[in-house]
Amino acid sequence: NLPIRNLTNGLFEDDFLSYINEVLPLKTDEALMEFECKLLDKVFRSKMVIEISRYGRVTLPATIRSIMRYLFTDNLLKDFSYKGQKKKQNFSLLAVNSVIFDAIKHMKRFQKFDTIEVEDPIKIFLAGAKFRE
Repeated sequence: NLPIRNLTNGLFEDDFLSYINEVLPLKTDEALMEFECKLLDKVFRSKMVIEISRYGRVTLPATIRSIMRYLFTDNLLKDFSYKGQKKKQNFSLLAVNSVIFDAIKHMKRFQKFDTIEVEDPIKIFLAGAKFRE
């Protein structure tokens, strides 16, 4: 019975990787909403945390930029601000935001950083999206 379980997990892993390779970086609101729904699945969410944590860099801001580039296009992010100011969508309420935080906490180098130290580079990245298009 054990080899079958391993085979099944391997197939799920392949499905997971092909899915994220197909949809990331997220380009549209529809793709983002579908991704948000996927993140409700605890197994998918934990796999995403591990996947995102692979994008660690030397500094926290560089790590955040790397993760944000991996997950989103600038065209999608230009309609977001961290708290939804200026009639933009609220990024902080997205499930993917908490996944980013969990991935940062998963990285030994950044475990001591508090919430505001993680939020600031995200805010800066979001604010610059319209200029990078």
